[in-house]
Formats: sequence, C-alpha cells, structure tokens
Amino acid sequence: MLRTVRPEQADALKEMSRWALYRHRWTSRRTLLDLTDDQLRDIGLDFQQARAEAMKPFWRT
Repeated sequence: MLRTVRPEQADALKEMSRWALYRHRWTSRRTLLDLTDDQLRDIGLDFQQARAEAMKPFWRT
C-alpha cells in the first residue's frame, strides 16, 4: 500500500532526515577518538587525522 505524503509532511521528513544525518556525523566523529592506533591504521588514518575529523562541527562535511 502506497501512501501519499502531504507537502507539510515532506518538509518535516526532510528536517528529521537532516537531524539524523547530523547525529550520525557527530557520533561517528566522536567514535574516532576512542579507536586505538591499530584500529586507526586499519582504516587508513593516524591520530592527528582522526582528531581533525572528530573536531569538525557536525554540520560540515
């Protein structure tokens, strides 16, 4: 069953989606600070790169 989304609902969904993206960025970036040097090396980063990424504001890509 398909449901039609009213325009005001679509705007609300976009906002929710944006905040979900922001939360994902924030938690992912903070998680980088908890990784060991070996784990960082596995994903191709060093501590300085991980720290720089973790310190970015959540709204920046």
